Order: sequence, then structure tokens, then C-alpha cells
Amino acid sequence: MDISKWAFRNRNLIYFLIAVLLLGGAYSCYQMSKLEDPEIKVKLAMVVTTYPGASAHQVELEVTDVLEKNIRTMGNIDNIESYSYNDLSLIQIELLSTVPDDDVEQCWDMLRRKVSDARALLPEGATTPIVKDDFGNVYGMFYALTGDGLSDRELSDYAELVKKNKPDEYERDYLNKPRGANVARVVKYWSKDNVNPDIRYCDDLDIYLSMDFNVDPMMWVCIHRDSQTRRSYVFDEIVIENCCTDDAVNEFISRYRGHKAKVILNGDASGQYRKTQSRYTDYAIVKNALLRAG
Repeated sequence: MDISKWAFRNRNLIYFLIAVLLLGGAYSCYQMSKLEDPEIKVKLAMVVTTYPGASAHQVELEVTDVLEKNIRTMGNIDNIESYSYNDLSLIQIELLSTVPDDDVEQCWDMLRRKVSDARALLPEGATTPIVKDDFGNVYGMFYALTGDGLSDRELSDYAELVKKNKPDEYERDYLNKPRGANVARVVKYWSKDNVNPDIRYCDDLDIYLSMDFNVDPMMWVCIHRDSQTRRSYVFDEIVIENCCTDDAVNEFISRYRGHKAKVILNGDASGQYRKTQSRYTDYAIVKNALLRAG
């Protein structure tokens, strides 16, 4: 079949198709988002629940299955994937692609109600499930505050002063963060002066292991301490996403198996902690794993 001959014999149809394409393109151009950082509706959410001290099989039976059965009673769900680890349950919910953007928030509200209804069926040691649906909030810009002749500490103090006295202007102008959005973070007192390439791990020095539990990603730091100068030196950091306490301590053991000196456990440096009613605390899990490893 000769397409060109067919097109010449059906000119009216070809003209009609061309007109439809032109009108459709013009309409799409006017309907397209024109913001510098347009809001993106991500039709994906995750339900995160911690169950300290529980095995992966126990988490699957007592937490993941209970929540997943309630969630499946929702409408407009395309796919559900669940992952059960030691101490942790993750359930990923994906909406149908046909769900209008304006209805996505309503679907997440329904998801929260379903999760809230199932909360009473969870075991006593499990924490309240968290619904994370803010995957569309991403980093847009990174701002740095500079000043000639000022130290890093002075710049940080000035940023804190602006933040305290003019919080709205600080979030809008310095963080590019309108009220209610989650698009920026601030790291204080960071400087190249804090990085010393001469700091190395020594197997005959005590390791002070500072741990931050029940967060994602899990973040631990390994520290040597100079008893004479009373200064602490961070020589390694363990950062793992979507993990539990067992995963983090196993990573530490794999890095420093055969360490000759002591391993001293320290809690959250911020002084914040979470209570648990499970059989084993996070400290007990770490201590038992280290003892088993020798």
C-alpha cells in the first residue's frame, strides 16, 4: 500500500487529523504547569511501622499482614508491595494511573483512616504506623550564606539570628521553603576544617559507637577518644536506608571484626530517645550481637 497515494485520495481526513493535532498541542500548552517548581503528584505512599525486638517472621504475621488486609479494602489501588524485616515493616501502595491528581490527597486520607483502624489490632510493642506520602517534595535549591572575613561559626550565628527574628523571611529567602513545604534542610557548622585525612581507625583503641535508633536512614558514627587531650575523633560513619538495628550492627561487625579494644555504646547525641515495651531494647540487640561476634 502506497501511503502517499492514500493520503492524496483522502485529503479531507488528513486535514482533519492535522487540525486535531494542532488544536490538541495548543490546548496542552495552555494547560501545562508553568511554575518554576511545579507541584508533582506522586501516586505512591509507604506505611512504615517499627516493632523493636521482633523477628522478620513475627513482623510479617503480627504487623504487615494486619495492615495490608485493611489497606486492600481501599479503592483505586493498582499495586501493593510489602517488606518485613527484623524490627521493621514497610508497605508500599501505588494508586491507579487513572486517579485524577485532585483526588490523590483524598486517597491518602482514606489510607490513613484504614491504617488508624488497624492500629488497635497491632501487638503491644509495635509503634504507631506512619504514612509517608510526601515523595513529591524534593530538594529544589541549596543556599549558602557567605561573608568576607567572617568565620563559619559567625555565619552560622548570623543565620540563626535571622531565623529567630524573621522566621518567615528566613524560610522563604534562605531556605526556599514556603510554609508547609518540605523542600530544604540546614546543616550547621560544616566546614572543610573539620575534615582531617590523618584520622584513621586503630584496632587497639576503644571505639565509641554513637547510635541513632528508629530513624531512616539509620545513622551511626564510630569515634576514637584521646584520653590526654580529651578530644573525640570520628573516623567512620554507618548510614543505611530501610534497615533495622540488626542490619546496622551486622554492618559494624563486618567492618571491625577482630577489633582488639573495647566497644563502648553511646545513645542519641541529641538526648532524645524512644520508649519500647518489647522484650529486647535496641541496646540489648546491639550488645548481644557484639557478644556473639566476640
